[in-house]
Amino acid sequence: MKKTLALLVTLAAAFQATAQTQQFGVDLPKLFLHGELMTDTPPLPPNSRVLADSIAQMKAMSGLDTPIKYYWRVVKMKQQPSCGRVSMIPIQGKVALGPFAMGAFLCEDGSPPFMVCPEKKSKLVPPDTKCKGGARPMFSEEAQAMYDQAIRDGGKTTDEVARILKNAQPKK
Repeated sequence: MKKTLALLVTLAAAFQATAQTQQFGVDLPKLFLHGELMTDTPPLPPNSRVLADSIAQMKAMSGLDTPIKYYWRVVKMKQQPSCGRVSMIPIQGKVALGPFAMGAFLCEDGSPPFMVCPEKKSKLVPPDTKCKGGARPMFSEEAQAMYDQAIRDGGKTTDEVARILKNAQPKK
């Protein structure tokens, strides 16, 4: 009985890690354990048109035809240590494809971290909470500081990334 239960727990953990890898391109518990990882798995579904277009754009931008790898890093939050700012940079050979880098706030289990309502910024609430007056929850002070730092460190906003990709020209 104990062996069967242990086997089921092990299989469930492996299944969860595989599901997270398929959903995000990285085993989140392993990323949170090590802080950084390199993977071959893209952060998009393997048969998606968006993935195919992205890979074609990356190869056109770099001028290389070598496989693309994905460098993952997490900076954990202090208030919610099982959550943090996860970033991913595609790497092709020795070329970091910065315009395709992505960042998001995620928890080790794949869920988003708790946020705060504008009227009470000291209390963490689930991200789907309806705040007073219909307001949506916002980043906690810690998360906002991490986001702002990522931008100061050269990260791009969603609008900036869209503009860069729209204007990207293939190397000849």
